[in-house]
Amino acid sequence: MPDDVLGRPLAEAKHVMSKTLGENWSPNLVGCGDGYINLMSNGQHANCKIAGRWSPEKIIILGFEGSGTVVGLVYVLGSPMSEHDVKKLFSRGTLRQIPDFPAPLRSVMPVPWGDVLFVSGDEGRVLRMGPEFGRSDRQIVQLFDLRAVEKEITPMQTCARETGTERDRGASPVEHTPDISAAPVSDTQSETKGYQALNLGRGIQLSVPGTWTIASDVQKDQIRADLKRYTSDDDDTAPLLFQTTSGPGWEVEAITINVKAPASFKPSDIRRVASQLPQALSSELERSTRELLQRVGCRLTKFEGTKVQEFSGYPTAVSSYEYARGTSRKRGRQMIVFTDTYEITITQSTPVARGDEAVARMDRIRDSIRIQ
Repeated sequence: MPDDVLGRPLAEAKHVMSKTLGENWSPNLVGCGDGYINLMSNGQHANCKIAGRWSPEKIIILGFEGSGTVVGLVYVLGSPMSEHDVKKLFSRGTLRQIPDFPAPLRSVMPVPWGDVLFVSGDEGRVLRMGPEFGRSDRQIVQLFDLRAVEKEITPMQTCARETGTERDRGASPVEHTPDISAAPVSDTQSETKGYQALNLGRGIQLSVPGTWTIASDVQKDQIRADLKRYTSDDDDTAPLLFQTTSGPGWEVEAITINVKAPASFKPSDIRRVASQLPQALSSELERSTRELLQRVGCRLTKFEGTKVQEFSGYPTAVSSYEYARGTSRKRGRQMIVFTDTYEITITQSTPVARGDEAVARMDRIRDSIRIQ
């Protein structure tokens, strides 16, 4: 194993590491702007070896230009180690288990779903361990120097914002992390306020304005047929479950729900890579949204990016955008909810000309959705 380089200058850390691992280091792009440095050991020639183990272990150095301080180290272990062995090999002194990253590190790290976290007795370091996404035969061990993090928190927060992974700086530990969905509206409340509560099946419930038109099975079949004219035969669009609109025509408010089974990813998989998903998902969803809108005679005018949030207890990719047909403009919001069984796509739209009142109505419908 190379020497401990946490909190040391980046150039010095790379030199120390290279004495053990060789000079095979390369930038590992993660979607941040200038200032962030992520150097990864070459997979063939710069792996480190742990005594008594045959598997190679990759190392990633995390730091920033300017002061060039190493804030973290990531070890990708070729095979899992026991918690006891990890703590013995990677920690200094006593460790105390914690439910979430301590501040200010918490503001720039995703919720540690399924991972185990420890803080050192002097409160100076954090140790995280868990399986690698998609590879249960491999393990991630991550170390952070909290003093270095405190020093570099501003560029770290900038990086987190650019990748859509920043959490509230004063966020509570994981067991109290708030859900973006509101408490469900009861049937009586929804009816007296002009909303009707609906059970759509697939464990989905919501409330919509009682005056809106709900598509019948025949109408949904026609919608599917119309959409098929604009997509290829191998298109992977989830089947339409529900659609309701505020009236006829194009300049209306609407919500559409599509459900696909099985889901492309498990909730645990999405949560484990939440920090890596926003940039990749944003680019892909922007492309697919632009292409579909073009096929139906519209154009995408603004795409505000994608974030991974919790919705109704499940990890959800949330994208906001605007689009137009001629001179008429609409706001759109798409949420892709990953449950254990289904991949649920909820798409809402409202004319920009209808202003804040329509946006508030859009939010109220979203907040009424319950997924079991």
